[in-house]
Amino acid sequence: MRTTALVALMLGLAMPAYSIDTSEYHCPDYSEHIDALDYVEPKALSGSLSQDEIECLEQGFSKATKQTDRSKISRVLVANAMVNDTDEWMRLVRRHLDEVEQSDPDISYLYATHLFNQEQPNFDAVIKYADLAWERRADRWEGKTFTTRSHHLLRLKALARIKMWERAEEAAVNGNDDKKAFAEKKKLEAHTAAREWLDFDRASEFGWTEAAHVCVSTGSDAACGLKDGWRQQ
Repeated sequence: MRTTALVALMLGLAMPAYSIDTSEYHCPDYSEHIDALDYVEPKALSGSLSQDEIECLEQGFSKATKQTDRSKISRVLVANAMVNDTDEWMRLVRRHLDEVEQSDPDISYLYATHLFNQEQPNFDAVIKYADLAWERRADRWEGKTFTTRSHHLLRLKALARIKMWERAEEAAVNGNDDKKAFAEKKKLEAHTAAREWLDFDRASEFGWTEAAHVCVSTGSDAACGLKDGWRQQ
């Protein structure tokens, strides 16, 4: 699977005025010659970079002082790992978002989705990176893409909040007052997220039945802005 952010790696880079001797691998200094990425991007997009090439890119990433150069090198490494090594892809994406830049909502969106689909999700991280994508969505998305991905982000956050509330409720059984208060706090957060999702889907003319059921699980029909009979619609 490729997002527009990863496919765009091949766009907007000028071809360098020199060539690389392919008979014996030569590691370019990417921190000084960032245009040399043009020669490895096609291989990265097919997940076929050699270990030497990966190590060379990592050296360039470590040496680069310009944020734009670090971002370009990082994206090449991310694209390569995306094809054949999910664990490495997730590590590189997290590094990109935490250490390089957070301006691309496509990357945050895809990462939050992968986190949610893990066997044992870190729901705090799901919400963190979904929020990053949400904050930047208007910079990149428009039309149907904007609406569909906004819906998906709100759904992710609401379902993550529900799971966090459920865990807090389990911990509060026979627990002290602090745990019970914490569970109530998590319920309120879950309700707020579910109501936001429901309101967006209704305003966007999405099918909103799932969002309505999730919202009602955290409160009442009235608290979710729903009238009697909505289940028959």
